[in-house]
Amino acid sequence: MNVDRFVRTELVVEREQPLVPELTELLNDGRWGLANSTQERLWIITFDSIEQVRTVNEVAVGGYHELDIPIPAVLTAVLLAGTDRFVAAHNHPSGDITPTTMDVQMTQIVMTAANAAGLMFEDHLIVGPRGGVFSLAAHGLLIPAAKSLAMANGGGHQRVQT
Repeated sequence: MNVDRFVRTELVVEREQPLVPELTELLNDGRWGLANSTQERLWIITFDSIEQVRTVNEVAVGGYHELDIPIPAVLTAVLLAGTDRFVAAHNHPSGDITPTTMDVQMTQIVMTAANAAGLMFEDHLIVGPRGGVFSLAAHGLLIPAAKSLAMANGGGHQRVQT
């Protein structure tokens, strides 16, 4: 029996990524389907080093009131994008964009996993059908690890003085 042990992996772009001046514009654009979806959906949005959107991947679809966040799918979406910076965004079809206890707990779990993988989880955004966006980072509910903050601000990239 001859077994081929090599695996070929490809990154396939399923759709063109939009060029938008603001992330909130992308999240609230009805053509992309997050803000106006009747089911909760989770997007992972990756960025390059100059803060341009690199990829947008939908990694989970839930029900009307709940959404399980698959940690392996989140990390895979970031790693396949060839970058280390990302934002998670999900919707609340009810229109109330206030985070639930489960939203905050899942954000902490994603942060722990991202830190362990050396990735920079920058924010978790919640959008509603009426155009509002709630940022967990802006409200102090997501605090990136010190190492991630230092790297995002250029720390660790200076030359050693000899």
